[in-house]
Amino acid sequence: MNIILSGKDIKRFWDKVEKNDKDKCWEWLASKDKDGYGYFSVKGKTYKAHRISYIINSGNQIPIGMVIMHSCDTTSCINPEHLSLGTVAKNNRDIILKNRQNWNPAIGTNNGKSILNEYIVLEMRNFYKNGKTFKEISEHFDVKIPTVRAVIYHHSWRHVGGYKGVASQTHKLNMNIAKKIRHQYQNKISTIKELAKKYKVNVSNIYAILSNRIYKEKL
Repeated sequence: MNIILSGKDIKRFWDKVEKNDKDKCWEWLASKDKDGYGYFSVKGKTYKAHRISYIINSGNQIPIGMVIMHSCDTTSCINPEHLSLGTVAKNNRDIILKNRQNWNPAIGTNNGKSILNEYIVLEMRNFYKNGKTFKEISEHFDVKIPTVRAVIYHHSWRHVGGYKGVASQTHKLNMNIAKKIRHQYQNKISTIKELAKKYKVNVSNIYAILSNRIYKEKL
């Protein structure tokens, strides 16, 4: 989703920042979450302040699935010089290498053996909801396919919310139904959500048909 900022939004944003030298952190002075990340509202929606800082400074939107990394490891810092675009997997490895998390035996990120965190799990589930395959998700997040499958079906990380995949729904489909789904979508008769509800399958199944990953048509 693109974040469109007006001149007033940008001025309001910088009014909440304690600027410093370019090589030092710029502290976010307004509201923060429990981890110290700043928050900024635009048109009734709330975004993390360091992501807004990156957009203002670079002039680019943040691609879906990408994160903004801190080189300074200060979560409340929004100095554009300390921010860079990266994948979730790269950010996760960076966290591990810099030992920014206190990992003790427990669930989720408190488990010292965990290579995931709550944010990554939610992103993986969102990717699957939007039609990405297990293979595509495993490559993007740099984890094995069985790990992806366990996350999507809530066999692991059950304490985290997000979309829950259902493994058995494709048995409700066949080539004839797939053709009907393509026809209805291409002719704007039904939306993807409407098709999923009509045929009692996940949105990801509809995406898979429309992208020709299952019940393939010759192109």
